[in-house]
Amino acid sequence: MSSEMDFASRIIGGMNATSRQIPYQLRLLVKTTAKKRKACGAALVEAFGVQFALTAGHCIRDDPLTTAADPDNMLLTAGKYNLKISSSSTQLRNPVSAIMHELYKPYTNDRTYDIAILFFEPPFKLSSKVKTIELPEYLWAQPAKVEISGWGSTTGSSKPKTPDILQVLEIRTMDNEECKYSFESKINKVTEKMMCLLNPGVKVGDSGGPARALNTTNGRSYLAGLSSYHLGACGNGRSPSVYTRVSAYVNWIQNQVNDYLLADYYNY
Repeated sequence: MSSEMDFASRIIGGMNATSRQIPYQLRLLVKTTAKKRKACGAALVEAFGVQFALTAGHCIRDDPLTTAADPDNMLLTAGKYNLKISSSSTQLRNPVSAIMHELYKPYTNDRTYDIAILFFEPPFKLSSKVKTIELPEYLWAQPAKVEISGWGSTTGSSKPKTPDILQVLEIRTMDNEECKYSFESKINKVTEKMMCLLNPGVKVGDSGGPARALNTTNGRSYLAGLSSYHLGACGNGRSPSVYTRVSAYVNWIQNQVNDYLLADYYNY
């Protein structure tokens, strides 16, 4: 992996979220074959008749392999706000299926297709602290700003400080052509399947965590992105953070849901 590109694992410059502010936020823990433990963010979605989680593909990769880790070694948590405090609103699920995009290429500088879907049973029970977020339509126009969230480090990489309370930050997006032009020497390509975020002295993200945008037509929130990677030195204020653009994968998501339902039908 290039030294100029790293997976997103920090929200610097954010603030404490309230306990009901990000009810679609999930925490994902993964144990790999190499006994490595990963902590990532994810988003709780209900679409096409099924409740599921979306995260970054690199979050569920079975390091150092290129395939997905065993779902039995994954744990999803909903309704969590403060990692140090137990709460009756917290719910746990072990995925029954975890699928990385088949075109995702680990260990390269091309981060296209950095998306994964996780299915679990039973569905999370919805409440004021556990809610789903809508999907966008296919290739919706990129929003001007998004709200990101996660438990990633709030300080630079030299002295990382991980918060107990979920962090949230509103941040503006960057035109993809401008992002590509400005950073083409550091990244293979910026495509319509990615979304660059302006970085005012922060390095944004909690790998796999959600970027929420507002549908100005109906006033409802939707899942615009998933934290993928960032460029440059942490918090330098010059390099963008890059999110997987969810609207580019709506058809892929629907296909995975259809396959899951079909398999579930034949296993019934």
